[in-house]
Amino acid sequence: MLSSIEKFTFFIGRAICHQLPERSFQLEGHYLPVCARDSGIYLGIFSSLMFITLLKRYKNITIPNKKNSFFLLILLLPLVVDGFGSYLDVYSTNNFIRVTTGILFGSVLPFFLIPIISNNSSDKKADPIIKNICELFIPLSLAGAFVYLAFHSFVSFAILHLLISFTLLIWISLFFYLLFKRLKNRFFSISLSIASSFMVLSVMSYTHSIIRPLYLQNLL
Repeated sequence: MLSSIEKFTFFIGRAICHQLPERSFQLEGHYLPVCARDSGIYLGIFSSLMFITLLKRYKNITIPNKKNSFFLLILLLPLVVDGFGSYLDVYSTNNFIRVTTGILFGSVLPFFLIPIISNNSSDKKADPIIKNICELFIPLSLAGAFVYLAFHSFVSFAILHLLISFTLLIWISLFFYLLFKRLKNRFFSISLSIASSFMVLSVMSYTHSIIRPLYLQNLL
């Protein structure tokens, strides 16, 4: 059972991540399916999607106002700076910084994508998806709690594996839903979005499995 979960989650994760062991967290003797930075991103996305769902902020909503949007966009910068700095060997970073900047980055994204999917920007009665910037600390705290509980053995690595992979699949599906949401049958449009997401991730995963050995061979 555990082996099957790992195979599936690593297959999904390989589509978008290098999966380098030294840049990934290890729990219970097993590596997570994506690196620390990507783990933070998808835990952040999951936490914000949970916040939006539980508070029913997915209907009749718009993107945050200019002030809140500006603050949210600032939260994207730490990952950008850390990512480029690490890639260009300007400085060395660690997994704690990677997962932290990933959480900040991932937590922001749903607050812009969900209003686009809702498509209520022309509705004068629509409310901003975030009414107060302090609300952002709820998904940030939730994501941080996941990390804390996981590394203190309160959350099994199998659950974390599935959570990250499930969030990745749903997140890509939301982008496909932008293409298919105009279909009359909502169930069909959702199903088609999920199927398209899985197909694209599968192709990317297979492609990555072929290209990566060739890339590593050239480095050697």
